[in-house]
Amino acid sequence: MKKVISLLLVNWALLFIGCTTQGTSWDVDAYAPVVETTLDVTKLFGDENILVNGDSSVWLNINADAFTFNLDTATEFPQFTAPFAFLSPFTTTLAPGTPIPTQEIPIDLAATGVELRELWLKEGKLKLTLKSTAAERLAFTYYIPAATYGGIPFSFSDTIPGVPAGAPPGQDTVYYSREFDVSNFHINTTGPFNNELNTFSAYVDVSTILGDNGLPLVINQVIFVVTNEMVDIVPEYGKGYLGQYDFSQNNITAKIEEMKLFQSGVVDIEQISLNLTVKNTIGAEVRFRPVYFKATNTRTGGVLWLTHPEMGSTININRAYETGISSNPLVASQYTYSFNTGNSNLEQIIELLPDELNFTAEMKLNPFGNIGGYTDFYYTDYPAKVETQIQAPLKFSISQLMFVDTVINPFASLDILDNVVDGQFIIRAENKFPIAMNVQLYALDNTGLLIDSVLVNDLIPAAPVNIMNRVVTPISADLIATVNPTQIANLKNATSIRIRATFNTQPAAAGRLQMYSDYYLKLKLIADIKYHIVL
Repeated sequence: MKKVISLLLVNWALLFIGCTTQGTSWDVDAYAPVVETTLDVTKLFGDENILVNGDSSVWLNINADAFTFNLDTATEFPQFTAPFAFLSPFTTTLAPGTPIPTQEIPIDLAATGVELRELWLKEGKLKLTLKSTAAERLAFTYYIPAATYGGIPFSFSDTIPGVPAGAPPGQDTVYYSREFDVSNFHINTTGPFNNELNTFSAYVDVSTILGDNGLPLVINQVIFVVTNEMVDIVPEYGKGYLGQYDFSQNNITAKIEEMKLFQSGVVDIEQISLNLTVKNTIGAEVRFRPVYFKATNTRTGGVLWLTHPEMGSTININRAYETGISSNPLVASQYTYSFNTGNSNLEQIIELLPDELNFTAEMKLNPFGNIGGYTDFYYTDYPAKVETQIQAPLKFSISQLMFVDTVINPFASLDILDNVVDGQFIIRAENKFPIAMNVQLYALDNTGLLIDSVLVNDLIPAAPVNIMNRVVTPISADLIATVNPTQIANLKNATSIRIRATFNTQPAAAGRLQMYSDYYLKLKLIADIKYHIVL
């Protein structure tokens, strides 16, 4: 309704037909349709949120993710730096082409908080920095056998220049830096002998270069320093022991701002069901306990806690298992809480028209410890979550349901309204919903105070139902809004327009009425105004 009314407002007073000149001024009588729109059930609720049965009756079917539980210790990967310095073990001169013994640089991932056997990187960068105090060039190869891409280990070779002869103190070090993209690399984190966790090693082979001068060394002289930095790491997959991680969510608040537009009224709905499915996509056991679910109508102060036999009870959910199929890598384990009008107060919560929901749940990983023997796994793109499914027939009764919203004034920029003498706007309605509707518009200044109103002289009547409480034939009506120059000026000068609409299902004695896919509301706005032109 908000979209429809806003559209109508924007298009008012755009078309004028039939004028007669009288000297330097004349009046224009305009009577023409300005805009036309049609609303049906699919437009009101969205195609993706409804099911149409064989008899054309419509059900709500809403699926959404309610909460997501991220394994932060594994997915929010810390940056880490692994510096290593090579000192000359004796005083000597290295002949050209002489290799320096291979240097191993251990890299420890203990800061991740989990014990990993392997790791796949979705994104990441490796920054390599070498500092050399050698007077001659050094050839080096930097490689990480445990880090592979397509089965090929990471390796890089280059040359670092020597320190220029006679370089003053402070300039007697040569710096070399490179950055590598290590996205999609696989890292074996069980150490060089596959008997550790959270560790792997980088290696550096360094040698002097044939054709250069010999390289003089002094005992304990720092010949070169290597620094490995891994930054911007986003894991894709990890395997090992994920620890006893606490996912608990305390007082999560979801605000439903749209519900605040419904100021008052009574709603009575037919049977409704809500499924909350805890989906464990992690390769480890999970313990889950829903502590409470609270609905609040902040406009009225009404509060209801969801009641259900399983609220507050603890369940254990088995670990997910891997399929070996890259496009569908895992099968989740799950548990579903089913709420309906028979086992909970869900219906009363919906009829409260809440605009705020609060949820607290306890969720713990590996409550029994490392029973998987370092075979836990996680996929960053497949977080554990709570999914919701709401199903209900669109069968309800509403009484004096008041909708109030404020929109930016669409009249403010319409100069064509400056010379309207008088007239009226006609809302021609064709309604096949068994719902009566009344709409009024109010002009507000920049402080939100009322400065004028556009009153519609009637309401859109509800379409009549047959003995089966179904509408067969729509009903038509014209709603008239008379305006004068003062009202036009106030509409144009207003900062915003407040829309107030009231809805009632009819006949009230029929109780809850089922909605059908062929129900619709067609609105046509017609301008019937006099416009004064002065040259």
